[in-house]
Amino acid sequence: DLAKVKLAVESGLDPNTPVDGMGKEMTMLNWASMGKNTELIKYLIDKGADVNSKNKDGFTPLMFAGTKGRVENALLLIENGADLFAENSNKTTCAHFLSICLMPDFLNLLVEKEVDFNGKDNRGRIPLMVAASSNLPTRNESVGNNEELHEAIKILIKQTTNINDTDNQGRTALHQAYDVLFAELLVEQGANINIKDNEGLTPLDTASLEKPFSGKNTRLIEFLKSNAAKSGGDDSFEVAIKVWNTEALEKHIDNGANPNHFSEDEYTLLDIHYLKKRKSKLEGQFGMLGMGNIELDQANKLNKQSENGGKLVEKIISKGGTNTLQGAIGVRDANLIKELVANKKINPNQKKKNGVPVVFDLFSDISNPLSGLMNMGNTMGWKKEDFESLNTLLDNNLDVNLTIREPMMMQSKTILDCLEQELEMSGMLSMPGMPDSASLEKQFKELIKKVKSKGGTNV
Repeated sequence: DLAKVKLAVESGLDPNTPVDGMGKEMTMLNWASMGKNTELIKYLIDKGADVNSKNKDGFTPLMFAGTKGRVENALLLIENGADLFAENSNKTTCAHFLSICLMPDFLNLLVEKEVDFNGKDNRGRIPLMVAASSNLPTRNESVGNNEELHEAIKILIKQTTNINDTDNQGRTALHQAYDVLFAELLVEQGANINIKDNEGLTPLDTASLEKPFSGKNTRLIEFLKSNAAKSGGDDSFEVAIKVWNTEALEKHIDNGANPNHFSEDEYTLLDIHYLKKRKSKLEGQFGMLGMGNIELDQANKLNKQSENGGKLVEKIISKGGTNTLQGAIGVRDANLIKELVANKKINPNQKKKNGVPVVFDLFSDISNPLSGLMNMGNTMGWKKEDFESLNTLLDNNLDVNLTIREPMMMQSKTILDCLEQELEMSGMLSMPGMPDSASLEKQFKELIKKVKSKGGTNV
């Protein structure tokens, strides 16, 4: 707010005094550089604001302008002496931040000023990688057409000594590409489409990984496949699991791979299959937020290809593959838990690598803040299957005094503690597909009584 800033400065406030905002202290120029008010930036500079002031992490106003793609702000700061060669505490330079501002004239100005586009930050990234990983359509409001975007990306590629340079994870710019347009130009200019990172992942594999809130990058996957991209899963069983390449997994199983191999999240192949199937079902019920019809069609196409996996499931089971308690709870399948218990394939008191008893995955985030993303359905409250599952485990030697430790509250909880907390919340407005509050209350009270009868106590 220019008027308020003027009032403060004219009342004696030094424009270089750090001010608080969102829990961070920075100069007014640092804050203004991220916004759209160039008049405010001009005013602060005229009043003596330091164009190279740094916050505690070493960020300058020019870097902040870059993070938001504010080209006008960046030009104004450069005209007034902003240091183009500054770096923050992570060795991230202005070039890294400004590479996001994909406008030809602006990038040419940086080239004229001999900005280094090949320096690496603490993560081993060069500016090309930072630009490739940004969401171009939303991060570059001022770019009006693809021709300018094409030209800008080509300038950035031309200034990069090695288009296949890698970061600390062994990943190239193509591994990190978010946008199909960027990927097309990288491949056109010689990017290795099948190069592997330190984990054995190719660009196709990293594009196939689930991204928070956006799922798989379906358009990018289609482009890479059309250019004969391969998956590292063809050679590595672990990679095939990570990116869930069903065709590669079938080949690995045929060649003797362990059907009960544990993933990083301690799930077996059958667990992962059913968890993905359930996730797909939930997404179908609630919709893929923000997806257009084309993207949704592509996502559904890929989901059907990768998650039906009928042949893979048959192979896994025929080779002795099974589910774990953690996986059965994750898909909220009471019948599967009964089957696993009956066949003595699970231990009700099983613990994860971090020492947390698996049974606590039954509880929602309300009573168990350690609930994983795989169990996201539990955040919607208990259903009939959850009560059946806990009853089955209680009838089959579950230790009723197992505990979990809350990281935030630094206190332990028993099964009884968690049930009582769930009972307190059972009066909340019920949701479709869930029992009403009176029914929930009754079932929780019955479970609490059962746990107490088996010697269960509170912490």
